[in-house]
Amino acid sequence: MAGDVYSYGITLLELFTGKSSNHENSTADLRLKKWVQRAFATNVDQVLDPGLVPINCSDVQSITSESQSDCSIAVLGVGLAYIVDLSDRRISMRDARGQSHS
Repeated sequence: MAGDVYSYGITLLELFTGKSSNHENSTADLRLKKWVQRAFATNVDQVLDPGLVPINCSDVQSITSESQSDCSIAVLGVGLAYIVDLSDRRISMRDARGQSHS
C-alpha cells in the first residue's frame, strides 16, 4: 500500500510538471522529487507544465490565474507528501483518496 501512495505521488508530479520519471530507475524518481522540492520552496511556477492550462483560456473565465496557480501548488504539495522517504510515514491510500477529493 505504501508503494501505491508513492507511485500516486510520483504520478501527480509527472502530470503537473510535464516531466517523466522512469519507474524502473529510482534515481529518476529522486531527481524529479528533488527538483520539485527545491522549486516548491522558492518558485513553484518554474516546475509547472506551461501546457497544463492555456494562458488565454477564454472558455474558463471564472478561474483566475491565481486560482490556477494555487490549485497547482496544492497538488504538487500533495504529491510531495505522498513520496516521503520512509514508507511507514506515508499516508494510506484511503487517506490519500480523501485528501484528493477535498
